[in-house]
Amino acid sequence: MDKHTIESLANQTIKTFSPITDSRLEKTYNVFLLVTTENKKFILKKITRNEYSLNRILQKHNQFRIMPAIRQTAKDSEGNWWMTTDYVAGDNLSILNPAAAELLGEALAELVSYFWSNPQPLKNISPSIDDQIAAKERFLCKIEKNTVMHEAYLTYIQRFVDSPKSLCHDDLLPINVLYDNKHNNVKIIDWEHGRLSSYISDTARFATFYNKDRDKFKRGLTFLDDENSASLFLTAFYTALTAELKAFISKEQFLYDYHLESYNQLLLNISHLKEITPEAITNDWEHYFYEEAYQKAHFLNVTY
Repeated sequence: MDKHTIESLANQTIKTFSPITDSRLEKTYNVFLLVTTENKKFILKKITRNEYSLNRILQKHNQFRIMPAIRQTAKDSEGNWWMTTDYVAGDNLSILNPAAAELLGEALAELVSYFWSNPQPLKNISPSIDDQIAAKERFLCKIEKNTVMHEAYLTYIQRFVDSPKSLCHDDLLPINVLYDNKHNNVKIIDWEHGRLSSYISDTARFATFYNKDRDKFKRGLTFLDDENSASLFLTAFYTALTAELKAFISKEQFLYDYHLESYNQLLLNISHLKEITPEAITNDWEHYFYEEAYQKAHFLNVTY
């Protein structure tokens, strides 16, 4: 992409621009770091129609401190949407710390509480709740041979149907959260999968994959939490939910919902398998998440 096109899309006078790349995966994204003639930094990103619609909604509710400020949305000559946001300094939360954990929990609760009481703007964002339920029901056939997993997943679906619904990022992994230690703030990036879903989905996805095992962290199986910060995150999130929402969710129900959604998140890591059975597993990644999911299913069936 040339400089003139980028300046037009971002509505900025650009001094330099460079694509965002992942050297580990040798991958280049449709995302650019822009530096203006005034030495201000912005991010220009190609977005889907769904993400465009969601960001228009979020622009109207820019009181939330959890996402980068949106400066511009524009179409290119081929009809693709591009979005310009403020550049966010800081590191992702692959290694969690207590300050960031509590800050994120509180900010996420603010967002969830608001869109729980004001869900209407999200109703036309795909996939719908009905489509999400249908996808979960189709997934059951992959675990029907495992009675422990099947029983737990049936319970999960039933609770998903009944659970309070709100805005969900739907890919809230630690790599999509940036923490600026200097200014003590967190920002969630990459909202392309955003939708209306269960209030607990993002919270569980973020917290599920942390532990203290440095070997698993080095192997890319988990994220690192040396100080039990994930527990602080969960506590901060529940505490900061509005009283109106907590009237429908006791602390015990919240923890149960967390474990159910955590089970779902573990299964998502092996959902590419045609059947989720020990015989279908071919590598360490699949083995790790199969064992974790099985243990979580057993815990749910026995404890609840």
